[in-house]
Amino acid sequence: MDYRLEEAIYNISDYDDMCFSFDMGIGYDDSMPLAIAEKCVYQVFDFQEIDEYISNVDGEIDAIFFIVDYQVEDETGNQNEMKKVLLGTKEHIYENERYCILKL
Repeated sequence: MDYRLEEAIYNISDYDDMCFSFDMGIGYDDSMPLAIAEKCVYQVFDFQEIDEYISNVDGEIDAIFFIVDYQVEDETGNQNEMKKVLLGTKEHIYENERYCILKL
């Protein structure tokens, strides 16, 4: 099994960081492979949902990361367009042939 994404999330993010994705999510008690990252990844459907998560956080957020899975396409095309905007405008922290981690 390939754990490069999980290792990258683990190495890049700290306790006070948040991770989001349109394509995947993992909660606090999940036992999926992404749990190796030891970081909660919130699956969201749009930027407004990210804003809602952030506004409900008590305390500081050091960094916000967004994970893109190049192999997942949204049937409506809305998320595909948002991914293109992010990929073209945000700093790429990690990238391989399948995934990209962006710093928002």
